[in-house]
Amino acid sequence: AHGEKAAEAAGEANGSEAVRSVQRRASDGTASTDSQGRANVMVETEKGQKTPKLLPSILFAILGWVMAVGFLIGMIIEVTKDRTLFFDPPTQNASQWSYIGLTSPPEWGNLSTDYKTCGVGRLQSPININRGINSGWVNDPSDNNEVGMLGDVVTLPSGTVTVRSRIEDFAPVFYCQNVACMSVSIPGVGDFSSDRFLFRTPSEHVYDGLGSEVEIQFYATDQDNGSFNGTVVSVLYTLNAPETDVFNSSASQTVVLLIQSVGASGEAEVDLSTLLPSLQYGYYAYNGSLPYPPCSEGYRYMVMKAAVQIAPQLGELYSQYVDYPGNARSQQPDNGRAVYNYGRGTLPTPTPDAASRAVLEDDATREL
Repeated sequence: AHGEKAAEAAGEANGSEAVRSVQRRASDGTASTDSQGRANVMVETEKGQKTPKLLPSILFAILGWVMAVGFLIGMIIEVTKDRTLFFDPPTQNASQWSYIGLTSPPEWGNLSTDYKTCGVGRLQSPININRGINSGWVNDPSDNNEVGMLGDVVTLPSGTVTVRSRIEDFAPVFYCQNVACMSVSIPGVGDFSSDRFLFRTPSEHVYDGLGSEVEIQFYATDQDNGSFNGTVVSVLYTLNAPETDVFNSSASQTVVLLIQSVGASGEAEVDLSTLLPSLQYGYYAYNGSLPYPPCSEGYRYMVMKAAVQIAPQLGELYSQYVDYPGNARSQQPDNGRAVYNYGRGTLPTPTPDAASRAVLEDDATREL
């Protein structure tokens, strides 16, 4: 009897110790129980398993949400950004009018009451000289009492002329000193004296929708001759002189001198005749306006049929002094005005390979 009691006491002690052992393992997470709460499997765990498993997932989800919101906000900013001002040069941004963005040519008429004519004028420049399609096309010089050669209405100074340059309206303007750049006498229109000239890039005028890289314009403005306020004589330039030309032609050399004067002394001695083709060629004439604000009308345009070829390298040389995207106004509606066709030197039918420039017939182009 005594042995049985001792055995029972030992069993109870062992059972109590087993229960305490299970309780200890349950408390430190190493005991596994069945559906009735009985210990059945002992498992060992890694240190640190006490950390909740959902915390990294929650943090990752929050980070992803923040990134998604940031991306969405960035997309909204990019989509609503005013792209027209993205590449504005500071000088054009600060001006009341420019050739880009919210102050570009299509907006000139809305920028000031002084510029109203830019938007509502019926005789605006430049235009597309579309042979035979302009509603007022005239082929007979006698219709306007004008002769057929530009040399009959334009006179250039002899020898060299001192030219002074300065930046105006985002590009160099060249002023002739002590003598007129050219004299213009048009029967039935008036007499004018040009005091300055400049280069437009790309060309403002186009032939049958095709333009060129550069256009030179001689201005005679603020000279009241009846119904005319001045004249503009224009010549298209192509940057396609032969490779052997480089800077050896007289036209290229003169342009180099003019461009160098902008960044140096501001003056150059040049022969202006080298900047034009032979004055024995013809021209197109029409009544237009200043191609910049205030876009005043009452100006007689004479656009030569012949072009001048200069070295391709001059385009890059000149571009350092012209703000992006250039200083050319787009073509304006002709609104039925007459476009007079004078003299020899005709333009060819446009071809696909001439899409980027005005290609003139050999007999109407003089390489200078």
